[in-house]
Amino acid sequence: MTKFPNNIKESKLIYIREYNIWIIFFIPFGGAFVSYLYYKYGNDSLKGKDLIIQRINEGEGHIPFMMASLVFFGVFITHLFEDSAGREGTGVQIGASISAKLGKILKLNAEDRTIIIISGVSSGFGVVFGTHIAGTIFGLE
Repeated sequence: MTKFPNNIKESKLIYIREYNIWIIFFIPFGGAFVSYLYYKYGNDSLKGKDLIIQRINEGEGHIPFMMASLVFFGVFITHLFEDSAGREGTGVQIGASISAKLGKILKLNAEDRTIIIISGVSSGFGVVFGTHIAGTIFGLE
């Protein structure tokens, strides 16, 4: 178990990666594991942001709730093994997935579901960057 110094200013994940450089050799295994999870449990989640754009623009397609879990876990594994992943796609997919599930729970009609998905996209983008007005504009775009 890694002992963390008391004066550490960056996150513990960064500390683990910097002082255990050998962990980068597990990048291919982490990628393969995340790909397997998407293949096994992802269904439509494989389409990613394209599925969200299709759902918003055309009103077609189902955004699975599993997408939020897969995206979160995939990004965690990616960052753990010192690989890079963008933040905006992650926030957008998680926000859209959760809001689509909420729309389904509330039994909203198709038009209202689209509005709540756009709101989820906006909130996901805004939370990731801390720019809530820009997130609103991004979602409406």
